[in-house]
Amino acid sequence: MTEKTNHELAENIRWAMQQAGVRSVDVANALGVSEQAVYGWRKTGKISRANLVRLARYLQVPADQIQPPGEIIEVMSSSRETTLPKELEPMVVAEDAGPYFDEPAFLRRSEPAYPLETGPAIRGEIPLIGWDEAGRWRGVHEDTRTEETIIATRKVSPDAFALRVQDDTNSPDIPRGAIVVVDPDVEPRHEHYVIALLPGSDAPTLKQLIVDGDQQYLRPRNDRYPIQPFPPGGRIIGVVRQAVQDFF
Repeated sequence: MTEKTNHELAENIRWAMQQAGVRSVDVANALGVSEQAVYGWRKTGKISRANLVRLARYLQVPADQIQPPGEIIEVMSSSRETTLPKELEPMVVAEDAGPYFDEPAFLRRSEPAYPLETGPAIRGEIPLIGWDEAGRWRGVHEDTRTEETIIATRKVSPDAFALRVQDDTNSPDIPRGAIVVVDPDVEPRHEHYVIALLPGSDAPTLKQLIVDGDQQYLRPRNDRYPIQPFPPGGRIIGVVRQAVQDFF
């Protein structure tokens, strides 16, 4: 493939994963590859033909929605190049039956078994980084490497990143273990949650910004911790756009 084709393929892979609502870690677990490998596919478009076949099957998309023009990928080839788990095998249907992946039975019901609501739109996949790295964050570049990414459902800039909360200073609003999506390009305002780097510290802190006239304060939501003035020389790295919590 040419460099242009690789770029197109990387874009198509990112689009297909976003449409399917899956993360790099989900693809890695399903296909038995490393998260770093999936991240590389998404960034560079450099992926073997066999892995592209497996990826297309897993995402349940037609080949022409991933492959760049002129590249032939035999997603439905009868001679398998790789062994897939049974749940990833494509269904065999008639040519005029529409999409070649059979519709799950629950989607064919005339009435839903329970009320359904539209979920939030998927806005993109962003890197989950460490707190020490957040203090040096200058945006996502080609050489950015991370072992894990998350799906953001809020509109964020290309330089957005995510952090896993490590303490209880903002409980119960943002508990320990929650993941916050941070956008460096949003202007911080009164009562925004912000990621701030204070003088003499290598790792930033998560606090609520309080603006009172000409004074600014950093307030933890947990009453057991004191509010503090925003010190001279402090820097706000970004504004928290959303918080996500997994229960198990």
